[in-house]
Amino acid sequence: MVGCRITALRKKTGISQEQLARQINVCASAVGMYEQGRREPSIKLLIAISQVFGVSLDYLLTGTEAPDRGVERIAGVLFVLQADLPGVSETLLLNEADLVKVIEVLRS
Repeated sequence: MVGCRITALRKKTGISQEQLARQINVCASAVGMYEQGRREPSIKLLIAISQVFGVSLDYLLTGTEAPDRGVERIAGVLFVLQADLPGVSETLLLNEADLVKVIEVLRS
């Protein structure tokens, strides 16, 4: 469960729910709800939480680190950023066809 991993990471680093909330720009009650499993953080918040604790999204979501997937992982990150973060698609200027090209270039 994502909430349990957030709680464990927060306690391991010795920060309060309020401190984490400030770092990811939400209210402390939202962090409490994430930890209790009453609410799921968005992908944008999961990215922020992973950065605060220095862990991967794989770890937050599954509890284990995924093996290095190289090109597919890079393309996946680009796709998620493009799809879920406002304004990023205009910066990356990537569509699905462009992502395929990126994968081909990175593999060569």
